[in-house]
Amino acid sequence: MNTIIRKIIENKIRELEALSAVTPLGVLKERVSVRKLRSPSFLTAVVRAGTLSFVKEIKRASIVRGLLVHDYNPLAIAKKAYTEGAHAISVCTERAYHMGADADVTFIRDNIFIPVMYRDYIIDKYQLYHARCLGAAAA
Repeated sequence: MNTIIRKIIENKIRELEALSAVTPLGVLKERVSVRKLRSPSFLTAVVRAGTLSFVKEIKRASIVRGLLVHDYNPLAIAKKAYTEGAHAISVCTERAYHMGADADVTFIRDNIFIPVMYRDYIIDKYQLYHARCLGAAAA
């Protein structure tokens, strides 16, 4: 396994242990079961017969290129993508290497009515419930 990917996964395991100590999986499952998601379906938005779909990825940094955006404003980027015809927004939430934030998912979802995808290195079902609690339409 690539060294950087191994480091990301090891970091992700520690993050998930800390998150689940504060909010156990059972609590997330309960929140998801009672929560009504406001955003449209991710699948419906991107799978459209006979036409291309545009999913805009929003991230502050890259493993390979480092910092990508100096004056990072995820909502401004999402609004621009929406006006340019994006059907969905993919928000990179990984903290250590991409400088992402969970709050970006909720902030964008609350301000633009297209599906928002929680994008991270998914290694556990806990993250899927966590993403749904943030209001993501997909992970």
